[in-house]
Amino acid sequence: MHPLLTRVVRSGVVQVARQQWKLLARQLQVLRTSMNTTYPLPNFNLQLFFEDAIRWQNTLQRQGANIDLGHYYEFGVYTGTTMLTFARALRAASRTTRLARRVTLYAFDSFQGLPKAQSVYDQTPFWKQGQYACSQAEFLQILRSKGVNLNDVVCVPGYFEDSLTAELAVSLAKEPPSIITIDCDLYSSTITVLQWLRPLLRHGTLFYFDDIWSFLGHPEFGEWRAIQEFNAQGEGLLVEHHFSLGSKRVWVYTNPAASRSEVPV
Repeated sequence: MHPLLTRVVRSGVVQVARQQWKLLARQLQVLRTSMNTTYPLPNFNLQLFFEDAIRWQNTLQRQGANIDLGHYYEFGVYTGTTMLTFARALRAASRTTRLARRVTLYAFDSFQGLPKAQSVYDQTPFWKQGQYACSQAEFLQILRSKGVNLNDVVCVPGYFEDSLTAELAVSLAKEPPSIITIDCDLYSSTITVLQWLRPLLRHGTLFYFDDIWSFLGHPEFGEWRAIQEFNAQGEGLLVEHHFSLGSKRVWVYTNPAASRSEVPV
């Protein structure tokens, strides 16, 4: 083979090898991050989901279906990144849609970081007690600095097993959620939240599960296990909604037996 041709072939092989190595390194990074925390899955835009969810629920409410645009509940807020995303989506939706009500943003968090693991189904080398700590004052300051009206924000501080009381559920009965973010990482925290939420849920309430792919989606751990246990108890089911776009992160609470009319999807 001509020396020049040989160099060209070798150069091409090296370039392909480098590209393959970069691809493999990227895949390993994605795998490692997805096991850790909140890697945004490809083709899933959280703000667009929130906007679509707000408009969908608002339209159904105006059409008289058994679903209302309620309030936004977030469990595990850390420094407010997801809540800020929801606030932007709410502003964007309100510019093009006349909303049926003013939406309050409820922030449920210990503001002291993760609790101690309570179950073998919580065990992971990536999460430690006290991780993701952000004080309530710092959290509110971040929201304020980004233009969020704090009159629209309600903080419920405390570890969920202490703060999510029956009395609190009764007091929020007239302020139920229609969109809920679950970002409390651990199975034990997630099942505590879901069980407390059940009496507040209505047919068509949407859930965003931020950590559904922790434990690589193993059904016996993390949020997957909590969803299955929730569905095995009481009325209503959580099922994946088409807003999920295959990410498995968006679920809807469905309980047609308690609905006034069938809700279009």
